[in-house]
Amino acid sequence: MNNGYCSSDCDGGSEAALISDGGFNLGIDVTEITIDEDRIKRNLDCPNPIICDVGDHYIILLSYDEENFTVIDPTSETDTNRTWTWTELQGRLRRLWVYRIM
Repeated sequence: MNNGYCSSDCDGGSEAALISDGGFNLGIDVTEITIDEDRIKRNLDCPNPIICDVGDHYIILLSYDEENFTVIDPTSETDTNRTWTWTELQGRLRRLWVYRIM
């Protein structure tokens, strides 16, 4: 909370600045990218995890195959234990950050 990363209503949520500034402070190169399936796949090929703002929380994209994306959703074991099509995922994504260890 002292770093200004707590959401303005202090409901336990995090401001988006935590994703970029917090990552940088840990020695991680953080780049915000557009919501573009090909660009996401190119980054996952590296493999660079992608942190995604989905409105009320954040999820992590880890990999993909021909049809689906592998997601970690800290708020839902059910969503973590299944794969997501691009169509399902695309409508939920608001902002994306690629994490690269420097």
